[in-house]
Amino acid sequence: MSFNKALKAAHEDLDSILLCLCELVDDATANGLLKKLKAPDWIAALYIFTDVLPVLSLLSRTFQKGSISFNQIQPSIEITVASLQVPELNKALSNLTSDFGEGGRFHFLSSFRLLREFLKEQEQCKSSM
Repeated sequence: MSFNKALKAAHEDLDSILLCLCELVDDATANGLLKKLKAPDWIAALYIFTDVLPVLSLLSRTFQKGSISFNQIQPSIEITVASLQVPELNKALSNLTSDFGEGGRFHFLSSFRLLREFLKEQEQCKSSM
């Protein structure tokens, strides 16, 4: 999946991409992209996909091999599903929380105040369970 590599690159360079788009205030296209890319739901999806897509890519490559027998399909899917259980999602949300927390990768972006508040609420919900 080439989509996997594109998302990984976007994840690694997101802070630079956002800063660059912020500098292009007179460009309507840049402003539209900035509006989409700084949306909390898009950023959260990017973090989750960054952890999930490598696992799905492995499954995809398994099925794309020259020949695969039917008795390999179910075990391959079961292994993939098992590796995508809650720990992967928690890892993604933990990375997201640390990157937007105090001293994190995106803390300097004041426009992300709402995302930081959302993540703080999520942490409080987790700790109360």
